[in-house]
Amino acid sequence: MSSSRTQDPRINALLALVDSIMAQRNLPIVPVPFAMQGDPAREHIIAASNFQLSAFVPGSDGSYDKSRGLFLATGKIGLLISAGIMAGQAARNARRRRAAEAAMTPRWVAGESGALCVSQLGFYLVTSSGIHFWGWGALDYVSITAAEEIELLGRAEAGAVRWRLRSEVAELVFFLWAIVRAPHHPQLTGEQWHIAAGRDFHRDLPASD
Repeated sequence: MSSSRTQDPRINALLALVDSIMAQRNLPIVPVPFAMQGDPAREHIIAASNFQLSAFVPGSDGSYDKSRGLFLATGKIGLLISAGIMAGQAARNARRRRAAEAAMTPRWVAGESGALCVSQLGFYLVTSSGIHFWGWGALDYVSITAAEEIELLGRAEAGAVRWRLRSEVAELVFFLWAIVRAPHHPQLTGEQWHIAAGRDFHRDLPASD
């Protein structure tokens, strides 16, 4: 399979790696200290680099718990105490309202960072919380959003996720996923990359953990 080259040496190196993977020849093997999901005779880590993750938070409905405590005291001192308590409740409610309004705004928040290890069958995120595997079958959408950045939608046991993944090998994740899952993807078939897909390529897709 031939792929047109760009003026970016990093992208050219990733495209050459895609060519090698599709031809099943001259595959680099990056040694890693963890067990992989596939057959050790077939699956190898072919690229690794650092990564930074951002997660999309869609926003809440704006609701919050309002403090409604009632305290009544008699006498001049008691009335002053009651007024102070009511003022404190109003201030707490105002802070909660502002926090709830801020939470309504959809936003990207910084997530985990660590090592991104890419294989023929998916990729591994090695972080302080553990080793997380994502097979191509668990990703429903991937697109390149900037140099060294992709956006993806995935399905995990905890629910759907929407991430932005920044890494020197982020585009490699896109190329390999698109060849397997979305050969019609405009960033794969269009003039931007000129990568021809259509071969059978590890169709036995492992599900993500």
